[in-house]
Amino acid sequence: MSALLKQFVDVLPNLLDQIMTRESDPTAGKECDCARGKRTTRCADSGCYQGPLVCDECFVADHRTRPFHWAEKWNGKFFEVVDLFQLGFKFHLGHQGHPCPHMASSNTGVQLTVVDVNGVHETRLFSCECFGCAFRFDQLMQACLFPASTERPSLAFTFAVLKDFHLLNLTSKVATYDYVTTLRRKTNDAFIQSVPNPYPQFLRVMRLWRVFVILRTSGQSHGIDELLPHRPEGSVAAWCHACPQPEFNMDEGWELTPAHKRHTISLIVSLDGNHGLLKKKKTDDPDDVSLLAGKAYFPKDADYDGYLATVGDTDEKSTCAYLNAVNLQNKVKFKNCDIMGVIGVKCARHDVYLALADLHKGERYANSDFALAQALRRMNATKLPYIDQTYDISCQQEVNIVKRFSLNFSDLVPVVSRMCFLIPKLHLRGHKEDCQYRYSLNYTPCVGQTCGELIEGSWAESNHEGASTKEMNHGHRHDSLSAFKRDQDDRKNHAMHIMLFKNITNAIGMVSRKRKEFEAFTASMPPGKVEEWKQLSIEAVKKDGEWDSVFKYKKFKVPSQATMYQAMLAEESKRDDRNDDLPPIAVFLNSGLKLISKQRTIRGKVQQQKNHPLAETQSEIESGRARLRVELRRWRKEQRYLMPKIGDFIADQPTCEIDEERLFLPSEFSLAQQAKYGFSSLGAEEMKLRQGEAHDALWDLRSAVKYVSALCIEKRQHVRGHKANTRAQVPIQEAHRRKQLWAEKYRAARTAMINLGLPSDDPSFPELHDKDMAIKTIDQPWELGDGSKSEGWIWHMGPLGQLSDDEQEEWSVEVDRVRWFRERADLERWEEEVESIYAELKRTIKSCQKMSEVWAALAGKSDQGRGYGEYGYKQSAMYE
Repeated sequence: MSALLKQFVDVLPNLLDQIMTRESDPTAGKECDCARGKRTTRCADSGCYQGPLVCDECFVADHRTRPFHWAEKWNGKFFEVVDLFQLGFKFHLGHQGHPCPHMASSNTGVQLTVVDVNGVHETRLFSCECFGCAFRFDQLMQACLFPASTERPSLAFTFAVLKDFHLLNLTSKVATYDYVTTLRRKTNDAFIQSVPNPYPQFLRVMRLWRVFVILRTSGQSHGIDELLPHRPEGSVAAWCHACPQPEFNMDEGWELTPAHKRHTISLIVSLDGNHGLLKKKKTDDPDDVSLLAGKAYFPKDADYDGYLATVGDTDEKSTCAYLNAVNLQNKVKFKNCDIMGVIGVKCARHDVYLALADLHKGERYANSDFALAQALRRMNATKLPYIDQTYDISCQQEVNIVKRFSLNFSDLVPVVSRMCFLIPKLHLRGHKEDCQYRYSLNYTPCVGQTCGELIEGSWAESNHEGASTKEMNHGHRHDSLSAFKRDQDDRKNHAMHIMLFKNITNAIGMVSRKRKEFEAFTASMPPGKVEEWKQLSIEAVKKDGEWDSVFKYKKFKVPSQATMYQAMLAEESKRDDRNDDLPPIAVFLNSGLKLISKQRTIRGKVQQQKNHPLAETQSEIESGRARLRVELRRWRKEQRYLMPKIGDFIADQPTCEIDEERLFLPSEFSLAQQAKYGFSSLGAEEMKLRQGEAHDALWDLRSAVKYVSALCIEKRQHVRGHKANTRAQVPIQEAHRRKQLWAEKYRAARTAMINLGLPSDDPSFPELHDKDMAIKTIDQPWELGDGSKSEGWIWHMGPLGQLSDDEQEEWSVEVDRVRWFRERADLERWEEEVESIYAELKRTIKSCQKMSEVWAALAGKSDQGRGYGEYGYKQSAMYE
């Protein structure tokens, strides 16, 4: 048992005794200090901590300014919960809880139901009747009670309960119905049906409350547009403090920034679709419109619907294998939906929302174009010379984007014409090989370490929002989603300086490390070759119908896993018997192999942690396992469709870590079992991918062996002294670990192919031993006996076939060249990252200074009502 838990377990009986003593009071029934009654009543709320037992009259008098506390009254046997109204309490407005001096003696008040954070209360309300006093609605608002109606309200919600639910909803996405049910249970958990149900009124009031919060925090309540004319009129969306905003947070003379430093002033946006924020098709209020229409993140319905009607349906064909996979995805979940999700635009580096738009017929260019145009206009893109975009289908989106914008957003044609279109790093892996080099964030200059995947990560939280918003009316859904996004952006802005400081600390360390690695690698290369490579352009060029790049290995004689995957996708998309209700087989199997690869990586880190325990490595293991758990759970859902008869195998697995869990791909079963359980065809498809996986593993293994050799040469030639030798051993050990990882990957692929029917003596895939990874020394002249030594078979046979001496030399130079360019690009991206974060830190400081000045100016305006100035000064202080 946990030591922390055991300390409490040892005293459980005593703890229970202490809790039970609260059910009694030794002073019950004794005379109250006022001498006017017996001690029978105490407060049940924490706001009256350790309050004494008193008579009813004293209790009511003491709670004149705390009218919504619950009383516990002794009935002779136990304490029962009662409302203050049952003790004779009268709720007076306008005089600090005292009766209005002008109130008629015949005034019997009105019945009012009040919902507070501790439950639903019934009370007797008496309004102020002084000359010139406000109407009851206004008096309730002044008393921090929000009426459920404007005329003769009989139900009101305390500001406290509205604030409580608003914050809880934004943070945990708790549903309104569940929250109201909780309040009713707090009132009477045993007989909840006896408690009034304020759910419909609470929905209406909370919608208004959200809007008021947004209007206030955005500054629109104070007329902020007057001081920030460069922003769209009436905008209530949050603005990223670190992104470039001309006329707001840019240094004077920023326009003169040279092109090779453009990453310090460029705007990078990310687009992505989310299909968790859908809306059900059902009967709802057709007149329900957003109270923030066109002012937050979603466009005005009239503008967006008119645009979609003009554009119409288009046939959007793709030549990219990744998009073929997307088109094959399961569409069943969108049945009975009016809206299939949203397309979002965010700043790629800080994850702040710029625009949102609904998806009515899937994710089309029409939707992404409108959302992009909305974001570019909001960010004054015509004044920004450098804009980059990441999108998982950028390779197809950019083809005709200028043409589409010239028809629909002509004012932005100059902007999209100069934009650079890229693909997020993780999504790029699934694209065909040409995309890997043309749209890579790793190989594109002046983007730093932008990954383009931040928008993808934020959808996980958004999907929790979708659980409730999918049931809402159209306008209510937009307002709720805008409130969620505004809050998320505010939290990111408030923590921006912390994130940037953490990132720049890491980036500075990475630059130092990458520079040493690159210089060491360059020193191991023939000087003439390095000078020759420096003259080559890094721009991808099209030769003989294929894209060529200095970052790309030349084609040799073997298909890779990616090549096999693309071919399988293309073949599957052409099949007439394709079942659209099932996930594509190629995607399913390829994802399974990737999951196995991730398991292998985590197991390697676990072994590394055993040998050299580090907090950083343990953190990587835990986060890797968490991500793998989510991905595996999603993959298992597809497995149930394609391999429905293996459920018992999965259920009978012993409890283990996620990186040790078996996936039960076809290769884990015998050929007889595959036939018995009906997935022999899956096994044949897996064989294709496994062959590609084996080819890839051998390629990477050869590179890893050469890299280990180069590091050892560098250490022998240049490293002297115990301290330097110890430090030089670290990258060598890491390189050895990577080498073993690729060797394990090849062995696993070969074992899987044998299980799938490959003869164990097939010469195309020999068994791999450690001696087969040997390579002759290249930094010293051969010694006596070296001529009789043999290098491992990986250099002479296997899937490459027999290489001639010239081919082997060409391959060796090719590996060195590509690795040199990739290492240099890696260093340059980290150097750019440091410079970008410095610029972002300066813009963040300027943004906060500017906003503090703006709020102070708004607070000083004399034409505002009571409280406006004070709130303005509070906001100004927050930005100081």
